[in-house]
Amino acid sequence: MNFTRLQIQFNTTFLPENMGLYRGTESLKSSCIIVVYYVGTKLLDKNDVYSVSEFSKNTRDIPGFIEVIIDAGENALYIKFLSSVLANRGLGTFLMCSAILTGFFRGINNIYLDDVTCRFRAENNLYVKLGMIYLEDYGPDMTGNTGAVHDMWPGILEKYKYFNQDFSLSDVFGIF
Repeated sequence: MNFTRLQIQFNTTFLPENMGLYRGTESLKSSCIIVVYYVGTKLLDKNDVYSVSEFSKNTRDIPGFIEVIIDAGENALYIKFLSSVLANRGLGTFLMCSAILTGFFRGINNIYLDDVTCRFRAENNLYVKLGMIYLEDYGPDMTGNTGAVHDMWPGILEKYKYFNQDFSLSDVFGIF
C-alpha cells in the first residue's frame, strides 16, 4: 500500500499541530481498490506494517483510521474498519466522511457496513447520524448513500471546525 500526506491544515483545537491526514491506496483488481485514511504523526512506508489496523494497536501515533473497499463494478463502498481513540471530538465522523467522499467523487452511490460497535442500534450512533439505515430489524448490516453524506458535509464542517483553511473537496477526496 502506498501512502501520501494530504495537504490540509487541521484546526489545532481539533487535533494537535503535529497530526496530519494520510491516505493509502492499493488496487485489488481493475474495478476495486482499498483506501485507508488515517490521522497520525508520520507517513507510513509500505514496508513498515502489514496494515494500518495492526500498526495502530502498537503505537499512539495513529489516533484514528478507516479502511474501506471501493468496488466500482458493484457501485459500492464497503467500510471494513473504523477506529478512533479520541472520543466525542468528531474524529470518527471526519474519517467516515473522508472515505465516503472519496467514493462519492468516484461515482459510487452505495455504502455498506456492519455495525459492530458498542453503540449498536443506539440513538446517538455515528452511522445513523450519517444517514445509514439497518437492513433488518435484528442484524448489524447497514446501508447508506454517498450523496446524502456529501450533502451533510457543510453542516459537519460547521459543527466540528476541522480545518484552518478552505479547500476543494474534489481536490482532496477526489480521483487519485
